[in-house]
Amino acid sequence: MIITTDFGRIEISEAALIEFVGEVVRQTRGLSEMVPRNLSENLAGLLGIEGRNRGVAIRMHDEGLRVELSMQFPSGSVITPVVVEVADKLREELASRLQINLYELRIHTALVS
Repeated sequence: MIITTDFGRIEISEAALIEFVGEVVRQTRGLSEMVPRNLSENLAGLLGIEGRNRGVAIRMHDEGLRVELSMQFPSGSVITPVVVEVADKLREELASRLQINLYELRIHTALVS
């Protein structure tokens, strides 16, 4: 992924950007964990080769970065404040550290008892 910033053109691997997004999200209080987005992520977890990109998908558009997250919350959680915090933190970190606009954020949630 090539990003043009005030500092010039920077090439960032998709894996590094996914790791960055995942790390920002995992620092949010109230989140139980990131959950697999699909069967292959679920299978990798069962085999013990789970990656740090679990539950994170990204796609770069002309307008900015599209992020899709799969998150799990403890039963009884009030999800809205956590989701708002994730969106705010992610938007701020992407803009300040990488000069990337968060164009779209989709969050899939699950509750655990």
